[in-house]
Amino acid sequence: MKILDRHLIVNFLFYLFAGTLLFIFIFLIVDMSDNLTSYIESGRRTKEIFFIYIYQIPSLIILLFPIGALVALFFTVGLMIKNNELTAVKAAGISMYRFMAPIFLLIIVISSFLFFFNENIVVKSNKRYREIKEHEIFALTNARDFVVFLNKNSIFKGEFFSMKTKNINKPEFYQFDSLGKIARQIVAESGFFLDNLLYFNKAKDYNFTDSDSLFNFSLQKDMSGLINILPEEILIDRENTDIYSIKKITKTISAINKSGYDYKKHSTEIAYRFYYILINLIIILIGSSFVINIKNTGIAFGLSFSILISFIYWGFLQGFRSAAESGNGNAFVLLLIPNIIFFIVGSSLFVMARK
Repeated sequence: MKILDRHLIVNFLFYLFAGTLLFIFIFLIVDMSDNLTSYIESGRRTKEIFFIYIYQIPSLIILLFPIGALVALFFTVGLMIKNNELTAVKAAGISMYRFMAPIFLLIIVISSFLFFFNENIVVKSNKRYREIKEHEIFALTNARDFVVFLNKNSIFKGEFFSMKTKNINKPEFYQFDSLGKIARQIVAESGFFLDNLLYFNKAKDYNFTDSDSLFNFSLQKDMSGLINILPEEILIDRENTDIYSIKKITKTISAINKSGYDYKKHSTEIAYRFYYILINLIIILIGSSFVINIKNTGIAFGLSFSILISFIYWGFLQGFRSAAESGNGNAFVLLLIPNIIFFIVGSSLFVMARK
């Protein structure tokens, strides 16, 4: 590694760390000014309030990294201009494109690390944050008063399920006809999973027809033909996507797909995370276009326009993300569109910038 590259990377990392930390601090202060009073008035303990904010930090790192990197870029190059180092770089015949290469490589490396950080740390932190804030337990080892939509005509519910024992209290199964009326009802005292097959104990099976009803009683009834789910699928939170890794979201999609219900929100979340590295790279590419001409435009002007274009890009991303969640197309294709558009915009600005 050349001395120039090392100098550039060290300065960039310093401002990246300081800038991101500052933005996180500001975000938490604003949140405290809005919500701290309500937390205290609702009787929250000091420990609870403390962890509500602590568990927000990992997700804020992911959220604020792009803007932190953009600010770090301008401060790093601005400092070099102040010390006449950029003039020396140009005098040595080093292209500004070559000068920026270590930053692009660094962004790819850090973004890749943050991708895995999100999959392993952030999702767990988000889960704990929601549990504390909403007084809920998300998919741990038990489920109370659960309802699982097996398909559009069948529902499986129960009072309590333990993942440890694989036992269910008061399990019930309902099957509906085309008019939405109950066609079959099976209620039991208890249930259990054995080799991933579900059985009901002391099951009462009611079959309803237009003219009559049939009743059967079984001490032990094999329900695997009617309820084809795995024990862990009972514990899946089908609404919140930010508390699961991509691997677990994929399992959630599989479970939802069985029931015939919509899983566009989940597939969109996977696509959005998949493009995280590219999103960061495009934002830095946009900023680099103004950094190259920073001596002519000034730091304030360049940073302001970089942030403006980046926010427009962010708005496009969120718009296409909403379209994907609404089922208006494939999530990967829809989210690729704004990325392609602004990659072309950033590349064009970068190429047209003065060397």
